[in-house]
Amino acid sequence: MSVFLGYARNLFQRGPGTSAKLKSVSTPLFYRTPSGVALLAPAYIALDVFIIINTVNVTWRNWRDPPKPSDEGQLPPLRSTESRLAVCAMEIMVGGFVAAALLIRRAQTAKLFALLPPQASKLKNNQRVFLQSAGNWRDNGKIYPLSACTLTRVRKDALLLQVQGLYGGWQFDMEKSLVLGRAAPSVEDACRDIAIQWREAGGKGTILTE
Repeated sequence: MSVFLGYARNLFQRGPGTSAKLKSVSTPLFYRTPSGVALLAPAYIALDVFIIINTVNVTWRNWRDPPKPSDEGQLPPLRSTESRLAVCAMEIMVGGFVAAALLIRRAQTAKLFALLPPQASKLKNNQRVFLQSAGNWRDNGKIYPLSACTLTRVRKDALLLQVQGLYGGWQFDMEKSLVLGRAAPSVEDACRDIAIQWREAGGKGTILTE
């Protein structure tokens, strides 16, 4: 439950990022076409809604008391309205949690990540990053200040971008990804290329352990 509440807070609190639409990013630091759950989440959610609607309909119209000998030749009466409402509410709640989990998985899977040129400003450390998740359509995404971002290796084949003030993070699946516009020979090479660019830009976090 705390996971859902954490991501819900992200929707209502003002974080350091700003919505943006970039039609062209010269050479993204990271790009990967969404796959698996991140790609198919809308279809799974549609199936989830279909199943829940039918389950609730069956429960409401057909959930009856156990048959009694005196009910011979007749259908037992329906369960009480309160009982059917309670079970239908539980079914809707379970379906809602499944849909929310799918949406979170899609929204927190990184699709494109780029380092942007610094803004024309007298302030130091004004480097920015542009992030698109699997849930972003077309050229839409978010711009965050580099100083608020931490990029860390959490698995052999995955990085995690965390932004100060926001719950959770965005996962970078390194398998079959493009780094600086090209496919790296291995996941280790891809992580090393990202680490070099990230360190040069002044980014925080540990990508390589050696």
